[in-house]
Amino acid sequence: MSAVWKSWIELSLVDFKGQLYFTPEDMEIPPGQKQFNCEHCQAAILVPLDLPATSAPCPVCQTITTSPGVEEAVAPAAAQVEVPRSNPRVADQGERIAETRREETKGKAGLLWALAALIGLVLLLGGAFLAKRSRGAAPEKKPLAMGSVSQPQVDAPAGGSPASGAPSGNVREKVLEALGRFLSATTVAEKAKCVIGQDQMIPEMESFYGGSEIEKDDLRVDFFSDWAMDSPDSERGIYLMDFERPKQFKLGTLFRPITDFKTRLRLDTPDLHTSSKALIENFETEAVRALIYLKETNGELLIDWHTYVQTKNRLFRKFVENPVAGQKGVFRVVVGEHVSTIFEEDSSVRNYKIIEPAHNEEDFAVVKVKRDSEVGKLLEQLAWTDVSGKGGSSPSSRKGATVVLRWSDDVKPVLTLSEVLCWEFLGVGGDPSNLTSGN
Repeated sequence: MSAVWKSWIELSLVDFKGQLYFTPEDMEIPPGQKQFNCEHCQAAILVPLDLPATSAPCPVCQTITTSPGVEEAVAPAAAQVEVPRSNPRVADQGERIAETRREETKGKAGLLWALAALIGLVLLLGGAFLAKRSRGAAPEKKPLAMGSVSQPQVDAPAGGSPASGAPSGNVREKVLEALGRFLSATTVAEKAKCVIGQDQMIPEMESFYGGSEIEKDDLRVDFFSDWAMDSPDSERGIYLMDFERPKQFKLGTLFRPITDFKTRLRLDTPDLHTSSKALIENFETEAVRALIYLKETNGELLIDWHTYVQTKNRLFRKFVENPVAGQKGVFRVVVGEHVSTIFEEDSSVRNYKIIEPAHNEEDFAVVKVKRDSEVGKLLEQLAWTDVSGKGGSSPSSRKGATVVLRWSDDVKPVLTLSEVLCWEFLGVGGDPSNLTSGN
């Protein structure tokens, strides 16, 4: 190792705010690894050379930090030929060899610069072409709508207004203000003032939060995006805000504190302090998605608390994945007939897919419903497997609803759809009277 490289390492390595100490002998970097510093606490971290830019908790300060991307190899400097000064012929020959190699290096460098410029131009033109084609494209992942339409609009028309979809102007400011008050509330009483039902919701909210004092919500207002609603919804003063944070992968085996060489090669056992710094809270976190519906009530924007806690805490998934005999729950979902009805041996039942609106690709359940039951007759309007000209992707084949799911009393409980309380989400656009009105 050259003196320059060793000095660079010695200068760049830190002592983890005084928690770990290094000597020059300890500063070898293993083959196939690269080092970078945490942007928050400046701790030195090792990751594989071929690891792309990756975000993960720092092993020392636990703050999310990002590793550098894969770097291109740097061409080694031209070799220098050392010759004894006492032999001028050898010195001249060495000088000629060095000069030749310098010229070759310059030529290769020029070629590389030209190639890089060409690649950059191609990427620039390609990016402009793709940007032009994709302009106005909708995001791939969308929440299912509350009403009968399966997907909400994404882009509001130019000069949008509350009646044309997404909240804009003063309306959007009021939406964000109401959202901010709700998220910053630290007591049930404060939060209840921001939700539909207000004081009537306090007993249910206290039961959910385990008391009247609650922690400030960990979601930030400026991370929410607004969705354009259908005209009938926006005319009723209903707005939808969406929060999404992707899953963070466990990278404990990649992000490690730099210790002495023998410990890194696992020849020595790390001390307890070093081990804890490498492992504490360095775990995988689930993706977070939360839908917040707001409804204008008596000139005030109030939040649908039920949909929020259901989607953020994934209450639907927890319910369907943990069968408990006799247990039941109320959920805001999207309902549609499942294709498995076609292969159902019992012709007296239809299979329906119950979908959680925020996590519609992952959180769902399929239940059997008797055709001649009260629920079966109500859901018959969504049937499509034996209806000519109607497909499963048709807007009329699935609908937002508030339902009661229940596990049977059997030794091996079976999930059942015991009741449909209303179409749409109860308290937002839904009301039990719409079951008989045909809406």
